[in-house]
This record gives sequence, C-alpha cells and structure tokens, in this order.
Amino acid sequence: MYKKLFAMRSSEPALTSGSVNWIDNDQPDSVLSFLRKLGNTEILCIINLSNRNVHVTIDLPVMDYYAVQNLLSPGKTWFSLYSGRVSADLTAFGYIVSKKIPLSPLER
Repeated sequence: MYKKLFAMRSSEPALTSGSVNWIDNDQPDSVLSFLRKLGNTEILCIINLSNRNVHVTIDLPVMDYYAVQNLLSPGKTWFSLYSGRVSADLTAFGYIVSKKIPLSPLER
C-alpha cells in the first residue's frame, strides 16, 4: 500500500504541488480531510488518525453529481454532492485517496 502511495506522488502532481483546502468533518479529533487541487485536478484525502474504526461525514462544496476514482484500487465511486455532505467508513488508521473524474454526457 505504501508503495502505491509513494508512486502516486509522481503520477498525481496535485498531491505534491497542488493547493491544500482543509474540509470540515464531524470527527475532527480523529480524522483529517482535505482536497488537493492543481489546475482541473482535484484529489480528496480522508485520513483516520485513530486506532478505532470511524464513520465520518465531510462537508464538501455543493456540486452536481460526479465520479471519483479510488487511486489505491480500481473502480469508480459515485457521489451526489447536492447536499455537500459525504459519509465514509474508515478502519483504524485507514484512509481514502480519490480523484474527481469527468463524467461523459451519458453518465450525467
């Protein structure tokens, strides 16, 4: 897993050169949440710093539907951000690193 994270630094410049926008969440004593942005690339990072499983809700900017690609495993996850809130379950010391990807007109 750590090898994938280190490799991502080269393949995703937003992780090292992008701006950092901290995102509020409902578990501030346990979870860090932020967006890294460089140009049109946005990467969402949610990190559980505690030794227990956590259910967290983060407050993202209100947007249309969009897909995010989990950068640590294949596949897409769909978020509806009309409400601006997204929930996730994280294992102890777990994390999510996802990249916003454009939708085709058929996916909208």
